[in-house]
Amino acid sequence: MATSLESVQPWKPGGRASAGGFNAVLAAVRGHRRSLVAHGFMDSSGVHSRPQPRDSTADLNPVVLGRETEGSETASTDSWDIADQADGESGASCWITTGQVYNEAGDQVIYEFRRLFTFDGVQGGLVTIGAETRVSIDTTEPCS
Repeated sequence: MATSLESVQPWKPGGRASAGGFNAVLAAVRGHRRSLVAHGFMDSSGVHSRPQPRDSTADLNPVVLGRETEGSETASTDSWDIADQADGESGASCWITTGQVYNEAGDQVIYEFRRLFTFDGVQGGLVTIGAETRVSIDTTEPCS
């Protein structure tokens, strides 16, 4: 028969384990359980669950990090912190390079492929991944 954490009695003198150790472990387990419930990973009866996915991205207003195009030579200083979002901001989108290609027999251009990854502003979970976009990085030139 399973025992719930609420029915476990505190350690009493005469037991074999140390009172401080047992009570500390019990407190940690109770604290972890409260955290799991608070974050939606467990309901109050102790049943594990997963956070529900978003129905849409309509409530997102993400800050966008990175660029869809080649951009400049200067590194961006933009950043995002889930705990310190600007007013009206919710989540973050980030352009991530997913591949490069150079076809010597083709158009002889170095291309980079990028996708926009969007994360929600509540738990930081991945919400969407966009289709690849192709960016021209460099072209060949005749030798002089």
